[in-house]
Amino acid sequence: MKVFRKVIDLIRHRKFGIVCFVYISYSFENGPKRKELSLSEKNAIAALHKAGMKGPDIARQTRHPLPTIFRVLNRFKGRGSLENKERTGRPNLLTPRDTRKICTTVKSDRKRPLHEITAVFQ
Repeated sequence: MKVFRKVIDLIRHRKFGIVCFVYISYSFENGPKRKELSLSEKNAIAALHKAGMKGPDIARQTRHPLPTIFRVLNRFKGRGSLENKERTGRPNLLTPRDTRKICTTVKSDRKRPLHEITAVFQ
């Protein structure tokens, strides 16, 4: 997260000879982060649009920013669904069965060395 510091004003107080810098810090790049809309909120936006309401009216009624309204509507028109896509990420190396097996192996003998535990899975 980039933090920008901008010197707004240089104030010289003549009476005391003090020089002050006034800073405003911006801790976000493209505005503050908002929470993700729930599926019910997205359904409400789509229902209002199907009822004939325009984007600005929907934004006023739901109290969400206008770009958010248009983003939800464009995704609905493009995909036909309001559900989020599955997020990508690193795939798990172990299956749930392997994880359970490791846990039971370690819990059965907690002082067993690591090379012996890994030998079980080789």
